[in-house]
Amino acid sequence: MKKLILFFLKHILFLLLYFAFTRLIYLLYHLKELRINEMSFGEAVFSFSKGFRLDLSTSIYILLIPFLFISLQFIINKNWVNRLQHVYFSIILLFYSLLAATEMGIYEEWKTKLHYKALLYLTNPSEIYNSAETDKFFMLISIFVMLFLLSYFLYRKLIFTKIDVSKIKVRSKILFGIHIEH
Repeated sequence: MKKLILFFLKHILFLLLYFAFTRLIYLLYHLKELRINEMSFGEAVFSFSKGFRLDLSTSIYILLIPFLFISLQFIINKNWVNRLQHVYFSIILLFYSLLAATEMGIYEEWKTKLHYKALLYLTNPSEIYNSAETDKFFMLISIFVMLFLLSYFLYRKLIFTKIDVSKIKVRSKILFGIHIEH
């Protein structure tokens, strides 16, 4: 049971740090604009505390699927569910890294975060490339790749934990919400 609790706590902490890191990269990317608008250091720091509740909520929503994977693993007792969990988190990190880099570029043009209008441009990707300045386009691609590779490496080395449900006591399985009769 302790291993399960530690699993979820590590994932929540990792996601909170990841979201904070992407917020820092976002602020650094727009540093010139922040100075023009005379945003103080305190206001920048406040964005981290203001975003904490949303980051925590997002982390918990993201962890609903691994919770279901672990529940499934209790039922079928197969270790391939661990692989499924790893693929899921890889996709989450890939998607969020792409989203963060895209928002950096879009904010510069539209002065707003990503919303449905951006999806309309996906029907014509050449228009996206042609409208972006080459140096900014490659900077955003670099940020996307760096965010994904760094987060994936850290996740793989420090966070990813294989859960072996066969070693978890029945009492813990009941507390986790699932009781399996053998």
